[in-house]
Amino acid sequence: MLLGSLLRTKNNIYDEGFSSIYVSIMVEMSETPQVGEKPKYELRSFVLRDGEGHETSTFTGVLPRQAALKAASRFGGTKEQPVELYLRERRTRKVHVFSAWKELVDAPETRPSWLPAQINRSFVKKIRVIHLDIEKMRAQKIVDKNAKKERTAKRAAAKKARIVKQNADRRAAKKERALKRAAAKKEAKKAAKQAATKKKVTQPAV
Repeated sequence: MLLGSLLRTKNNIYDEGFSSIYVSIMVEMSETPQVGEKPKYELRSFVLRDGEGHETSTFTGVLPRQAALKAASRFGGTKEQPVELYLRERRTRKVHVFSAWKELVDAPETRPSWLPAQINRSFVKKIRVIHLDIEKMRAQKIVDKNAKKERTAKRAAAKKARIVKQNADRRAAKKERALKRAAAKKEAKKAAKQAATKKKVTQPAV
């Protein structure tokens, strides 16, 4: 598994200050299951919430910490000014609150040639867990759903108006080209007629 290749030894993980429960889960995750055997730990989905309760991005992880690290890589602040991430686990009312930030650290010595010498590393710290009110949660879902429908309708209307305008512009351009061709053809006929008349006048009488 990819996680098994990324994990170092158990002692190194302990040295980095992770809890024993987290270490045991990560070590067991690094073990490849046998053929036909279901993995002991499955991925869970966590939805990022803003201050008003609107849910946007989704991050996955066996533990809330893993999803928070993924979210921190996109939305993390600095160590002096960390940001708070609110991650609600899908199909639950639990919201995990993390303090997240990013730091510039040295890349490993075995890095590939395209990787710079310093890279951004995400850090998170668990603050608390919030249990949402189910009624408020359902009401917020309805509000988000209606807002999404409204945005979709606006996009569809704007797309339809754009297509109508494009078709009208194409028809106008086509009509203009046809008029120009007709005018050019008429001028060519007139010029040919004038040339023939002039040639007939200038011919000497026999």
